[in-house]
Parts: sequence; structure tokens; C-alpha cells
Amino acid sequence: MEYMEINLMPHPERACELLLGSDDGKWIFESIFAALKNKAVAQAA
Repeated sequence: MEYMEINLMPHPERACELLLGSDDGKWIFESIFAALKNKAVAQAA
């Protein structure tokens, strides 16, 4: 089985809410979710 590992520094989960001081990391998660959704739709077709 092949694995893919992603390491992100600094941690974007600590910068995903403006209430916590920054929402700069939010686009990373939105991008990942969009890519996964597009992959799932492509596989279902």
C-alpha cells in the first residue's frame, strides 16, 4: 500500500479562525476539502 504524508509548518489548524488571531490557514483546509470533493465526484462518474 502506498502512503502520502503531508507535513505543514506552521500548523494551519491554529490559524483558521479570525477569533484566534488569524484565518490565514483556512484556505488550506478549504482547498483540501474541495480537492477531495472533486476526486469523489470524479470517481462516482
